[in-house]
Amino acid sequence: MTTYPPTSCSTVFETTTRLGVAVMEGLEDTQAKVLELNAKVATIRVLEALGAGDAEYVGFLVVTTEFRIMPRDTLHINFRLENNITDEDWEFVVLKPLNWCLQGEIVGVLKRPRKPIPPDATTAEKTQFRPYQKTKVPFTKARANSLEEARAYLEGSTPVRCLVTYQASDKSKSRIILGLNAVVHGSRPVQTRKRGAPAREVFNSIKELG
Repeated sequence: MTTYPPTSCSTVFETTTRLGVAVMEGLEDTQAKVLELNAKVATIRVLEALGAGDAEYVGFLVVTTEFRIMPRDTLHINFRLENNITDEDWEFVVLKPLNWCLQGEIVGVLKRPRKPIPPDATTAEKTQFRPYQKTKVPFTKARANSLEEARAYLEGSTPVRCLVTYQASDKSKSRIILGLNAVVHGSRPVQTRKRGAPAREVFNSIKELG
């Protein structure tokens, strides 16, 4: 009887099965961490963004989470801790950490929401300009000439409690699962085919895939 180490796979089916299980476990772990993140109360400090008026600010978010938040991720911030509605969500686009940020601080562009579109709005009304909402958020004007001054402005700003919402996408994981399914069944999409021909080619062996 031949035995194999746990890291080896003897067939294509076994390989794709193990990879598929790993992908699904990773997806479930991510979803659990996102649910935990969305259930927590965070704090944010807000600095003025030069030239942006009251439409955009620079936010520094602090929240305890095991979920890895990456630059260009989009979070939603709501300053109403109870009875909040999604129409009041501020968009928070994560940036790369600044040189004077401390570990655990998430810096991003905080965008003020616009007034919602009425549910019975006409097509013309949906395309009209919508003013910003008037939610008041304490912020600090920063006119720093050095990293130390910038840090001092941030430390002097008022921390505000808020709720954070993040919606994770499973599109990348779905593509992997579809690819593994195509490999294990020995088939792939046909790029060009005649009318009436099958949408997929079926191969008897994985070697025929080229």
